[in-house]
Amino acid sequence: MDYVYLVVSLPHLDLAGVPPFSSTELLFSCGGVLRQDHWEDLRAIVEGRPRDVRAPEARRLVDAETQLRNALARIRAQRAGVEYAARSHPHAGFDARAEEVAARALAIEDPLERELMLDRHRLALLEEVAVQPAFGVQAVFAYALKLRLVEKWIALSDQAGLDVALQVVESNLVGSSL
Repeated sequence: MDYVYLVVSLPHLDLAGVPPFSSTELLFSCGGVLRQDHWEDLRAIVEGRPRDVRAPEARRLVDAETQLRNALARIRAQRAGVEYAARSHPHAGFDARAEEVAARALAIEDPLERELMLDRHRLALLEEVAVQPAFGVQAVFAYALKLRLVEKWIALSDQAGLDVALQVVESNLVGSSL
């Protein structure tokens, strides 16, 4: 189903920018605009419940994220010398880029830079999926996921996040020889 008016009205998002509204506000705004089943899937996305997503257009996005997380976990397990296969989460499809990005990301020592690289890859995938077919519901789902990524980076940079980081650093220094 096409949602031309809704899709063209969504403002551009940037990881370093401030979102124009929250993912909860997006969900509220889409009530009555999206079909009920599409709205329920959007709600599952916004609430961080990817297993509850049913629409094929949304499942593709969830499966891409699952594959990326599996690739990251598999590489970490190999490095730690532990068995991974039993912990793999099922997903449809396969994108070789996920394996490559996971390997490149885990080669980065700085955890913040690593996460930024992974999120840039996620954004690129979301942009790719959002355009086919034009103005379809997958664009709304992709936008919600992009909005959640932006919200994540806002949370990492707000004062509360900095306070928690400072507490962790201070607690690690207590009793050290530094």
